[in-house]
Amino acid sequence: MTKTRINWEQVRTQLRASERALEEALSDNPARIQAVFRQRAQKLSQQTARQAPSISVLIFALQSERYAIRLQELAEVLPFRQCTPVPGAPPHYLGVINRHGELRPVVDLARIITENRGETQTAGFVLMLRKPSQIGLRVDLVEGLRELSAEQPDNAWQGSYTTKIAGEPLLLLDLPRVLDALQ
Repeated sequence: MTKTRINWEQVRTQLRASERALEEALSDNPARIQAVFRQRAQKLSQQTARQAPSISVLIFALQSERYAIRLQELAEVLPFRQCTPVPGAPPHYLGVINRHGELRPVVDLARIITENRGETQTAGFVLMLRKPSQIGLRVDLVEGLRELSAEQPDNAWQGSYTTKIAGEPLLLLDLPRVLDALQ
């Protein structure tokens, strides 16, 4: 067995250097604090740059298709109950409902988007839009809420009233075009 001699002076020197480094790290040195803040800000900006902006949407079904509408365009979601018909109204207008003491028109979204001329369903939901339109859109089923990447819409494929969501069996409703079709 070979004995190794320990250089105690070298050990003491390393220990003193470690103590100084620890004291410096724990001190309130303004330059060190600024350097740490700069590093944190740089890391945070890199993380934020990598995160794509998102769109909050409500997913709903209309016949056999799945659609999404931006949450910012919705005021509320209601179960569909029979509307009061309005004589002489176009076929896509189902009628009016009383909402908070005011009459609101309800439109069968399937008749606009799919140009379905069949019989209107008596079940489903009403998506009440925010002001200024405050129209209700009748849909078949509400699936839930979701966050979509703002980069997901595939603008290369665009229908009359929708934009395809890239990599998904989902169509994003173009509400201004739908509202234009109602006029």
